[in-house]
Order: sequence, then structure tokens, then C-alpha cells
Amino acid sequence: MITEQEADYAAGLAYRDGDFTRARQMIDAARVSHPESAELWDRRRTAVVAAAQRAVPSEKGPRCPECTTARLLPGRTCCQACGALQASGRQTAREAAREMEPSS
Repeated sequence: MITEQEADYAAGLAYRDGDFTRARQMIDAARVSHPESAELWDRRRTAVVAAAQRAVPSEKGPRCPECTTARLLPGRTCCQACGALQASGRQTAREAAREMEPSS
């Protein structure tokens, strides 16, 4: 059986990796295995749930005009991915599609 410290450490690693589902599952399993530390597991689970909610991308704000999938950060004219493509001299998906359109 895994010790309380090992369970806490493993859940912490998952949390730091941004794998909040795995971290929550590990905390839930640890709570069953180590019910004497219920208060600790409650605090850990609350922190994981809050971090997972903060990680959900906001549906507010305009979309990138180039790829139309990513949300724009305030003050940006394109998303980070399209900006990186443009900075490296490569085409965004929209630019490539424009070139493939028949000219009228």
C-alpha cells in the first residue's frame, strides 16, 4: 500500500504537470486509503478543482482572424500560433487557403 506522503507527492506531480483529472483521481484514492487525513485531501482536492477551472479557456473575446479557432489576447491581432508562423516566414492556414482559391 502506498504511504500518505507518496500519495500526496504523486498527486502533486500530476498537479504540477497540469493533469488535474489524474491529480483529482489520485487524491480521491488517497482519501479512501488514508481517511485519517481527510482534511488534507479536502484541501488538496479543492486546490486541484480550482486550478482546473482556471485552466478552462474563456469563451470571451474575439477569435484569431487567421485560424478562427484561437481566442485573441487583449491587444493582439492574431493568436500566438499564427504569430509564430508569420514570424518564421511560414503561411497561416488562411493564407494558404487564399492562395489555393481560383482567381476571378
